[in-house]
Amino acid sequence: MAVLKKVVEEKSNVILFINLPVSMPTESLPLLGKNLVLCLPMDMSLQEMAMTLGYAKKSGLKVALDNFTTIGYEIREIRLGNFDYVFFRDDFYMNVRKSELKRLIANIKFFNSLVCFKNIDSVKKLEFAKEVGADLGHGYFFSSEEIPVLVA
Repeated sequence: MAVLKKVVEEKSNVILFINLPVSMPTESLPLLGKNLVLCLPMDMSLQEMAMTLGYAKKSGLKVALDNFTTIGYEIREIRLGNFDYVFFRDDFYMNVRKSELKRLIANIKFFNSLVCFKNIDSVKKLEFAKEVGADLGHGYFFSSEEIPVLVA
């Protein structure tokens, strides 16, 4: 908690993406600052996701859906809407038909979410992200695996 508090103080003008904390209550996050984006895992139960998402939004935090994929999920389980960011796994976006991916990205953007491609580590992945409409990307191609940057 002390480390997170210090980072938020020092980087108050930077968007900070944080995984759902295990060792501290989610209720303490809004006290740290409004520049936090809470990253929720795709495999979280729908009930827990709805509760956490509702609380985060009500508290003024932004929320990201992390590791988006449709593999292993039925259409009724796909979570769209209310997310400020949706992070796509590279093993998903590199293996889906381009036309389907473009349609999916358009649907996500319809809900005013930004799409981020993870693990961009080559020119090929960067060009592909731009071609299909990703807004952000992160990976070693940008010198950091953790910090999303503008793709377009």
